[in-house]
Amino acid sequence: MKVSIASWAAWIEGVEYQSFGQRLNEDNPTASEYKIPVPHSAPAMQRRRLSKLAKITLSQIEHITDYAELQTVFCSRHGDLPKTSELVTDVANKEELSPTQFALSVHNAISGQFGIFSGNNQPSTLVSGGQDSFHLGLIDATLKLQHSNDDKLIFVYSDMPLPEAYAMYADEQQFAHCIVLELTKSTEYLSYNLTFDAHENTPNTSTNALPQSIAFFKHFLAQNRQFSIAGKQHWRWQKNGIH
Repeated sequence: MKVSIASWAAWIEGVEYQSFGQRLNEDNPTASEYKIPVPHSAPAMQRRRLSKLAKITLSQIEHITDYAELQTVFCSRHGDLPKTSELVTDVANKEELSPTQFALSVHNAISGQFGIFSGNNQPSTLVSGGQDSFHLGLIDATLKLQHSNDDKLIFVYSDMPLPEAYAMYADEQQFAHCIVLELTKSTEYLSYNLTFDAHENTPNTSTNALPQSIAFFKHFLAQNRQFSIAGKQHWRWQKNGIH
């Protein structure tokens, strides 16, 4: 499968924008003091009510020039689980459940908020597929673009660390982050061939492993020609270069 990238944007907890390359070449990017970015498309009143994940996600999409006009595929492994965890706690404590908070906790809530705030009325979907969510979402986005009349499409991957109650189930490092790729049909941009094994691998359960999204981004910034990322599938990337 060919994946061509016209532009990108990213925000990763604890990694300064100016030093992405240096920090992501370390074995483990470490968290530090950081400021949550703000999405400018959201009205001020709504902006204050957005979850941390929504702020991170919406703010990064805005770095793509035509974000209000392109079809989108959103992807997240855990979604806004911190918000969902709070709601589950309220139910367990027999407290009244907020309909608004519930509506904003579902997996496609940020996609809906994006459409409302940006005025983007193009098709939008959301993909979640466990440890391989990043790659499965990217496959969905690439296939949608290939069968679309449009020349570009926006792929958005964002996630949050597991809440404390679920931390024991972590099988990778936990970072609040968002990576946005503007995919294109054009041959003028950097492109990769992406392949994967036909059979499932033994799942990667090391808590030291980077999320697949960040692992990809690390290789992408380093401009590595070949690399692979382990998950339930074994994902292989081959850089084609600029034509």
